Amino acid sequence: MRFVKPGPVDGCFRAPSSKSEMQRAIAAAFLARGRSEITYHGLCEDSKAALSVVEALGASVHFAGDVLVIEGEGREPAAYLDCGESGLCLRMFAPIAALTAARGFLDRVRPAATTSAVSAANAVSAGSAPASPSSPSSATLMPANRPCSTP
Repeated sequence: MRFVKPGPVDGCFRAPSSKSEMQRAIAAAFLARGRSEITYHGLCEDSKAALSVVEALGASVHFAGDVLVIEGEGREPAAYLDCGESGLCLRMFAPIAALTAARGFLDRVRPAATTSAVSAANAVSAGSAPASPSSPSSATLMPANRPCSTP
């Protein structure tokens, strides 16, 4: 048996964003003009649903190493926007979708197919980031990027 004795604790780590903070960062990146980079991201199912929706709305989504890159302006939006089981995604992206030229509907039932954004997110979660293009950064969003400091 091992015992831990009282003593000073020292260290530093960066926690990933909460799922709601991450979804809001994805929405902001979609609405921003140009390229946005999100670091220290959490890739839960709700975040993957938000990535799927912004990609379906026309954004370019890829990973550059551990950095999530979203380019808000892009291709023609899809008619079907899948929010998975995320209520926040459904509530947040309904008005955003209304701002686009998309004609279709939002849903909370995930079909069998996944988008390339979700496939890339799954690869990053598994530790094998897919290759991605690189271009200059015009905006950087960093949820949970609170500098670590020790007294």
